[in-house]
Amino acid sequence: MGHPFGDRIRQHLSRKHGLSQSRLGQGVDLDAAVISAMCRGQRLTGPLARERVLKIIAWFQEHNVLATRSEANDLLVAAKMAPLQADAADALERRLAEMLPETVRDTDPAEPASQSATTLASNTAGERLLMARSRYRAARKAFSARDYVQAESLLREVVAIDRDSSSYLGLLGRVLVRNAKFEEAISCLTAALELTQVNHIMYGNNRGIAYRLLGQYGKALDDFKVSNTKNPRLTLPLRLKSMVWLHLGHLENALQDIDRAIELKPTYLCGYSIRSIILNARGDTQEAIRVLEIAETMTTQDEEEFYCLSLAHSQLKHDEKALQYLRIAANMEPKYRNWAPFEPLLKPISTLPEFHDIIKAKPH
Repeated sequence: MGHPFGDRIRQHLSRKHGLSQSRLGQGVDLDAAVISAMCRGQRLTGPLARERVLKIIAWFQEHNVLATRSEANDLLVAAKMAPLQADAADALERRLAEMLPETVRDTDPAEPASQSATTLASNTAGERLLMARSRYRAARKAFSARDYVQAESLLREVVAIDRDSSSYLGLLGRVLVRNAKFEEAISCLTAALELTQVNHIMYGNNRGIAYRLLGQYGKALDDFKVSNTKNPRLTLPLRLKSMVWLHLGHLENALQDIDRAIELKPTYLCGYSIRSIILNARGDTQEAIRVLEIAETMTTQDEEEFYCLSLAHSQLKHDEKALQYLRIAANMEPKYRNWAPFEPLLKPISTLPEFHDIIKAKPH
């Protein structure tokens, strides 16, 4: 019997012709000897071990041999590591946790084609279903590459063929949120949630973000409350909930939620940024500045953290820094360019010419 991690690796490689440990090593920039050692249960401890496994999961997802968070977690557990964390410090881990659905239905495109698919292909309806699966795979690749315009185009074709898949509707809804088409996104995400409750945190958070940016704070709060109830240890729903409390003027509730998020994750840069905004709204400007200075001492290469820093500086009327951080975030992640005109916390800088230059700039 081999090591459980090696068994999982070989299982995923066997799902597609032409994949091998050698190709895997090249794809994740690891020496073949390191991959072989990992498959034997070695090189699975130490500060870089989790990063290596996450890169392997991302590579499998890109090659359409891993489609769900459950499969990703199986690999991590086999390596004696914790499952994916949606609020992890590592940007790749957060992205995988957000992008991968918990499960897929029997006809999900990520699963290998069954014998019945060959039968279906003999008629027009079957061919259309297979086309939907192919388009969905391409859309997931576009989503991973942050090409949300291409992903939206592909997913519209997919959903036109099959509106009964929560995976199709859910991903389209998430893409529409990123493209700032909030009302349509809400419709898709609501339909996905009616089909499944498995991915409620992912779909609910995205729907809540759409509601918040439309100014429908009560509905946004409902979604974030459900996400927080389903997993009280996730920092993202707490942060999103605190922002809605802020908009509603319930500053003590906002502080309570963001302080809980920081308690769960003491190095939570976004948490400190939002706490600064809440303190400033309460009139504690000097304390708000002090808290934001703490946030800026934390090393970041993450677009979400740059965006949160931009929000905080905007509220303190530090225009230059707010624009600087917004530009970085928008260049790294197109959704922030799309969201900026709708973001109430960026209103203080929204009339500046540099703000409009940022939101009109082409993605890098």
